[in-house]
Amino acid sequence: MNDIIPGKIISIFIAFALGIFIMLFGSGFSYADSVLVNDSLSKCSTVKELSAEEKAASDFKSEVVRLVNIEREKALVPKVVVLNDLAAPSDIRALETKLKFSHTRPDGSRWSTVFKTYSLDYMKAGENLAYGYKKPKEVVKTWMSSKSHRENILNPEFEYIGVGYYKDIKGIIYVSQLFYTPISKEGLPTSK
Repeated sequence: MNDIIPGKIISIFIAFALGIFIMLFGSGFSYADSVLVNDSLSKCSTVKELSAEEKAASDFKSEVVRLVNIEREKALVPKVVVLNDLAAPSDIRALETKLKFSHTRPDGSRWSTVFKTYSLDYMKAGENLAYGYKKPKEVVKTWMSSKSHRENILNPEFEYIGVGYYKDIKGIIYVSQLFYTPISKEGLPTSK
């Protein structure tokens, strides 16, 4: 009888650990998932303060959004709203541009497949990429000087935005912008 109890305890522990692992990493594990899990865990903590690098990334992203909305306002286009659901896909695309600077993902799929990865159905979506710029103002200015990037920024059909940021060990900053209009807006924030 005593032999059964430790066995059950071990079985329960293994099942619990496996459940936690699946909850954190999903059924499939990839490098992108591990980055997101680490990012998610760091942001879930109410005790932990942002590191200097995390604050710099957050400030950079916020400033890009602010500058984009200034450009949209000048063009009499409604502001885009930051959608938290776009944070992870945007950061993944910024990281992927370090691996392959293209609107094609490193696995050869189109950039827009990142939405499917995160179960985000869209009616309309757009992407802008940049790297090597130190300041958000430089990035947005460069995008506004490019016809296709400017069209994304000023497209009145885009309602939501996510900005991705990745800084490599050499200090080079990679930035992505994902513009998004969902099929269904149920439960999503709206512009004011």
